This record gives sequence, C-alpha cells and structure tokens, in this order.
Amino acid sequence: MLALVLSCLAAAGDAAAPAAKPLLMVLPIKAAAPDLAGSSAAVDELVLEAVTAAGTYQALGPADLNALLGAEKMKDAAGCTDVSCAAELGGALGAPFYLAGELNKLGQKVLLSLRLIDTREAKVVARASASGSADARELEAMARQAVATLLGPPRTGAVLAADTYAAYTAAMTALGKLVAAAEYTKVLALVDDYQKKPFDAPPGQDAREMLAYYQVFACSMLKREECVRTRAADYRQRWPDGMWKTAVESFVRQLEDLELERTTAQAKLGEQLAEIDTQAQQHHLPEAQVVERRAWAYFAAKRFVESAAQFARLRALTAADEEAWFKATESYVLACEQAGRFDDGRAALLEARARNETRFRLQHLRDTLERLPK
Repeated sequence: MLALVLSCLAAAGDAAAPAAKPLLMVLPIKAAAPDLAGSSAAVDELVLEAVTAAGTYQALGPADLNALLGAEKMKDAAGCTDVSCAAELGGALGAPFYLAGELNKLGQKVLLSLRLIDTREAKVVARASASGSADARELEAMARQAVATLLGPPRTGAVLAADTYAAYTAAMTALGKLVAAAEYTKVLALVDDYQKKPFDAPPGQDAREMLAYYQVFACSMLKREECVRTRAADYRQRWPDGMWKTAVESFVRQLEDLELERTTAQAKLGEQLAEIDTQAQQHHLPEAQVVERRAWAYFAAKRFVESAAQFARLRALTAADEEAWFKATESYVLACEQAGRFDDGRAALLEARARNETRFRLQHLRDTLERLPK
C-alpha cells in the first residue's frame, strides 16, 4: 500500500509547491488518548497555519493529502511516522522535510509534541513542544509556540519568482503524474529526454540528482534489477552524500536481500521438486495439483520466471473449471508481477475480465490490474 501512497503523492507534490520553497509534509497530529481526538483534529489546522505563516516551507497539510489520496489511502500515509518511512515518502514526493506530532495528556493539561524529520538523511533534526489546556485559544497558542520553536522565526525578504524555475517545476510535475499512473517506462524515457535539456533548479535542489533518483526509483518499480544496480551505482558515484542517498541505498539493499534469499532457497529447491515428483508418482496426484505445487516451490525460491511458467501451465489445465482457472490466473499474475513481466500479467487479467467480469470484480482483480506498472 505504501507504494500506492507514494505514487499518489508524487503526482501532486511538485504541482503544489512553488519552486522557491522546499516542500514540507504536515501529517495529522496523533491523539495519544481517545478523548483527545477532537482536539488533535483542531490542532492539525492550527499547526498548518503556523507553518504557512512561518514562510520557510510550502506546506502540504492533512486536508490536502486527504483530497489527493482519499480517506483509505490517507490512513496509510498517516501511519507513516518513523524516520525510515518518512524518508521513503519524502524520496518519492521530493519533500526534503516532514512534520509529525502527538497530543498527549499532561496531568490536567495537554502536551503538543512536534518533530521535524529530514527525509534525505532519515533522521529527526528538531523537536519542540508546548503545553496548556484544551481550550481553543490555548491550543492555538501552543501550535504557534511549538512551530516557532521548531522552525525558527518567520522568513522575511524577497522570494524568487516562481517562473525562474518554471522548467524544473514542469518537469517534476510531469514525472509525478507518470508515477501516479504507474507509467514507469515512460518515466525512464522522459528522464532521458530531460537529461539532454539542462534547466535551473531551486536553491538546495539539484535537477540532475533528482532525475537520477527518478531513474533508480522507476527501475526498481519495474523490477529491472540490472537497471537498479547500474543507475544506483551511477548515483552513488556522482552524489555520495546526495539528497536521496538513503532512498537509493534502500533499493540496493532490497536487491541484495532478494539475491541472498534466492541463494539460500536454491539449495532446497531441488529437494522440494524431487519430493513433489515422488509424491505424484506414489499417490497418483492429478497433473494440475503437481503443477501448482511446483509453481509455489519456484515462487518460494524467488524463481519468479519459472513460477510464472508453471502457473501458465496450470491455467491451461484448469480452463474448463472457472473457479480453479481464476485462482490459477490470480497466482500467475502475482508471479508475473514479481518477475517484472507486467504486460503478461495485464493480458491475463484482461482475459479474466472478459471471461467473467462479476467474478473478476469480486476477487478484487480490478485493483490488481490498476496497480500493475507500465
């Protein structure tokens, strides 16, 4: 679900933020006790107003996020409060900073605690708190005090005209829309095009670095392992302490973990396949059952291409049994998704929809079809 939230945020982030100010995500204030829920909801807007008044950041608040994501996906975003999750969200959105907070009871008073997270370094860079009663006026004063402590005094002076970075803003907006539509192949093509046309970026931003990050991100979403390795190595060489260093390294670690799991499982795979064949002979198992067992054995070993091939065979064997065929199709699509064979998975889903649209919807395969990268 987090990947879906990331794509939705990426579509709106650059369009919402004037280029001269860094983007700051302000998530809903968490109520530490049920009877504080009403107060925390009020504090959401008070904190957002205080952040906006400070003038340092372009703030994207809870109502903005809810409008962009919808209620259900907003719940997932609101649950992202640790620094590693914040870094992942910020990496996809292009938001260098992230504000999270809690409203707690403190005797007869309430305590508002805020923390500012640098998504580039995945660490908390500032903390602030203020206490008072749950009275509306005191809550407003607490929000202003905590934000002022967290962010410093209001920003003064001239702000660079937005059209100074119009090309940068347009590029980030276009890329964000493609990410939201899971059009990652087009992201790679557009990045290649932008890299041939250098443009200015706001202070503190490096357009070339951002484009390089988008390449790593898109390759990862498309399950192109060699592409991730190559692009990540290029990024790390050019920006060893770059803004998206943590996010890029996380993509590389995912590949390393996957390779380790494959190596570990490979030793057992041969034994599992031999055992399946032995049981098939001894118990005269139906061919479809044998094929399904082999498919899941390959899947467990992270051999997704072989797994998809076995599930494709299972689909053919169960063609006359609609319920079994739909089950095999769902498993086949899962294997294709993990193997990066998204077009094959999409074709199977479209075939399933044409065969029985009611069952297709009841099994939530429409959601699967919509999320498949392109």
